[in-house]
Amino acid sequence: MKLLVAICKFATRTTCSGMILTLSGDVSVKEFSRLIKEKKSAELTEALLASTAKLLRAFRLFKPGRLLAGETFIVHKADADGVAYWSTLSIGRTSTSSVDYRRIASQATSYELTSIELPFLLAFRETVQHSLRFADSVPTLNLALNLYSADNGEELNAVSTVTALETLLTKKEETEGLTYRLSMRAANLLGRDAEARKQIFLEIKSFYNLRSKLVHGAPLDGKLLNRLNELDSLRETLRRVLLSAMALLSEEKNSANLPDLLDELAFDDARGSKCRNERQSSFISARRNSCLRLYSNRN
Repeated sequence: MKLLVAICKFATRTTCSGMILTLSGDVSVKEFSRLIKEKKSAELTEALLASTAKLLRAFRLFKPGRLLAGETFIVHKADADGVAYWSTLSIGRTSTSSVDYRRIASQATSYELTSIELPFLLAFRETVQHSLRFADSVPTLNLALNLYSADNGEELNAVSTVTALETLLTKKEETEGLTYRLSMRAANLLGRDAEARKQIFLEIKSFYNLRSKLVHGAPLDGKLLNRLNELDSLRETLRRVLLSAMALLSEEKNSANLPDLLDELAFDDARGSKCRNERQSSFISARRNSCLRLYSNRN
């Protein structure tokens, strides 16, 4: 039985399904082969869909862009009386996107992954796969990742993106000053200097106001309409927050500590700078190692 998964157009020396399982780091190729030989369709389908979902998460975190995913079809090649044919093994969802195929062609932001970037993707996956695995046990992180992966039109995307930030960077008992707390924590998490933190603070504050207008059905003025058209900027901020939060949660082991930790960093410039540099070092190292491997293979 040969499985084909449409997402793996870049696969070269291995089957598409094997590439998905290898990239996601979720199931070994040996285990994958066993499921094929034993014809355990239900387990195979579950493994493929789960691995594809994790792979899509890695793609979205790897670089900016809009990666949409609708139904995932798993098909196999069979043979009956010497006649080969393709049959659908299963259909499932690997994301919460509501895909309007008529809208995709006119979408301003796309997602492109070239063959040159594949070694970088593999190195990146090695860096973040542990965090992606424990995300299921961290409700706030899992919800934020799901909201980031969703794509349901501009207005709902604006609501879900701000909600994802709020889920990660605020505490459930906080009911006052949420706009300030959220904006300040995002700024302290991402901003490398005072000017960068100020810009992030103002951006988050403006988008929070936009979300409030949207959820209450209030009309948008020209300034907020412009903000709605700049949603890709907020999505990129969320991507960076997710990567930073994943790195911090890997160390802290407790999602409830994240807002408090960010508040502490606001009053300790040295520690905040050290924290931001350390979060980047593992990703830089992964990219450097992948460059060395790529260079070695070419020579």
